[in-house]
Amino acid sequence: MKNTPIVVSVLALVLVGMLFGLNFQVSESAVTFFNAMGTTLSGIGAAAAAYISYLSIGQWKEQSKHSLLYEYLSTIETSLKIYEKEFIEKAITQDGLPVSKALRAFAEPESIIRNDYFDAYQKASEIADGEKLEKLESLELYKLKSRLFYPFDRYNTAACKSKRFIDNAPEELLNEKTLDEVPELHECSVTMFHNVLEIREVFDDAIKTVRDIRASL
Repeated sequence: MKNTPIVVSVLALVLVGMLFGLNFQVSESAVTFFNAMGTTLSGIGAAAAAYISYLSIGQWKEQSKHSLLYEYLSTIETSLKIYEKEFIEKAITQDGLPVSKALRAFAEPESIIRNDYFDAYQKASEIADGEKLEKLESLELYKLKSRLFYPFDRYNTAACKSKRFIDNAPEELLNEKTLDEVPELHECSVTMFHNVLEIREVFDDAIKTVRDIRASL
């Protein structure tokens, strides 16, 4: 190659300079340019690192929020199960309850879970948003109580009516007739049955809502 001697000469000169301390001058403008490039690249790197850190913190906060919401929803579900068990045991009686006992039986189960439920509900409401918050609002404790009261009242009224009828009915009628042959008792029994189902549906729907929210996290 024609240029080979020239290339070899240049390389030799550079090597000699490195060996004997020869200084090859670089223009000041070139130094300034490379310094500026270094500063710019450093700035871009710092900005990129800051952005990645910002994304990581945002992701961590979102995951933390989901974890807390999951925990609060689990507390709500546990409270609902306790509420249902206590409500069925105390408020749903075969013979019905007089007014004062009925009101006490209706209120007492809610008082058992009120503090834990209310605390978890409030905290969940603070971090839930959009559709999650909308669904969560349907689980507000007093809304649940209002949905429970009407079927409970209908059940208890029918149970009391059934009890009065049985107490005053001739023994022969109760021993010899089938339920469908005693319209008064049959109607009360059907009413009681349907309203127990409605009460259970209130709890089932509430628990399903909790699980739907949790599944969407």
